[in-house]
Amino acid sequence: LARETLLAWSPVGSATQLVEDLFLRSLVDTADEAKGMLLHTVRSAEAFESLAVTVRSRIGRTFLARAAELNESLPLYGRVNKTIRGPIRKKWPQAFDDLATLMEDLVYPGFLVELESGRLGHFARYLRAVEERLAQLQLNPSRDLQRQHEIEPWWRRYQEALAAGQEYDEAMDAYRWLLHEFRVSLFAQPLGTAVKVSPKRLAEAWRATGC
Repeated sequence: LARETLLAWSPVGSATQLVEDLFLRSLVDTADEAKGMLLHTVRSAEAFESLAVTVRSRIGRTFLARAAELNESLPLYGRVNKTIRGPIRKKWPQAFDDLATLMEDLVYPGFLVELESGRLGHFARYLRAVEERLAQLQLNPSRDLQRQHEIEPWWRRYQEALAAGQEYDEAMDAYRWLLHEFRVSLFAQPLGTAVKVSPKRLAEAWRATGC
């Protein structure tokens, strides 16, 4: 991992833990990919050995790919977080509160091993969207507040559900990442979204959580 990546991570956790989590992330991703390549279910010693051989041959490549994604996203996280924790706290407290909870939702100790496969690749785009929002906030705070009001009720119900002990299952995970895509569409539309997102889709995703 790059020095800038480790420096950005240092306020969050230890470098040793990050590397260990990166290895586990790579192992899970490689195993998921390998299982997709196999034409049979892993229900025998022979099938397991076949999977193990495939994982051993591919994990180094996966590790380098995940490390590259971290080297792109964590320095962005460090720069953006430093800006958020600066004058914004006093000048625009509503924006600060929203952005602080957003950053805490994205990066925290253990986040790597808790992600579904493929999620990490979107982190740089989410953080660039925050970077763009910060730039636009300086120019037009009232427009930022208007956009924040569009995401706020959807974001608040997610946070309140987790605080109340709601199970974090596949439906809640889908809703969470749809929220991050919605933020990109609101604050940094030129970056594009990974899926189509709208208040209607958010409502459907929320109903699927059963909350």
